[in-house]
Amino acid sequence: VTLKDRVTVGNAGLMYAPASHWRLFFRVDENYRFPKADENSFVPFGVVGLKVQEGFSREVGWDWTTRNLAASAVLYQLDIENEINFDPVLFANNNLDDTRRRGLILNGEVILAREFRVDVSYGYVESEFTDGLFQGEPLPFVAPHSLKLTGEYRHGPWLSHLEMHSISDRRAIGDYDGDFPELSGYTVWNLFFGYRGESWEWGFTVNNLTDKAYRSQAAVGFRPVTFVQDTAYFPAPERNFRFNLTYHID
Repeated sequence: VTLKDRVTVGNAGLMYAPASHWRLFFRVDENYRFPKADENSFVPFGVVGLKVQEGFSREVGWDWTTRNLAASAVLYQLDIENEINFDPVLFANNNLDDTRRRGLILNGEVILAREFRVDVSYGYVESEFTDGLFQGEPLPFVAPHSLKLTGEYRHGPWLSHLEMHSISDRRAIGDYDGDFPELSGYTVWNLFFGYRGESWEWGFTVNNLTDKAYRSQAAVGFRPVTFVQDTAYFPAPERNFRFNLTYHID
């Protein structure tokens, strides 16, 4: 079978900067994704090739920057046709009905002292099917809320930072109509400490600092033997460590 696809996309933007430290901007953008070879190899019976995923996004935003403070806010809407998706119940790739994501992204950075900086990022997204059998239902595995907070301390060649990642509840992959329990949200802390010299560079990272037990993924599937549909949860790693060492050769 020979599959051929062709897509033409474009984008445009407008920026207004009345002062050197702040600006307003607006952007429209078309995007696409061709199905990969392995995705076309696992499709429902009778389907010959997936359709190209095509999207159209609009965003409007504001950012402000001074010597010790930076902030930005972006409102966006993304509409997608033929979104490429893996259905764990069918155990096959398919094209979803039309979907939409509307959201807000807030970012801030504050330099509290010469060596200390705090970054915060918050995202809100409202997702839904806009057509088809599940019209009006939220998209699986899309969390409405996410938050990242980072505190960084730098003194000469020494660097350390503590970061927090938090995400809200969301539906399991494949749960299109909300018949199964949601995947619970969680908050995880990570710590990094390192040194960067002229030739040597090393770093030590502790992921999941509080050793929190949580589930990072969930998908609708079938129980063994009984073949009853249920949610399968995938546990995330417990507290784990990573050490890296680099030597630069001029």
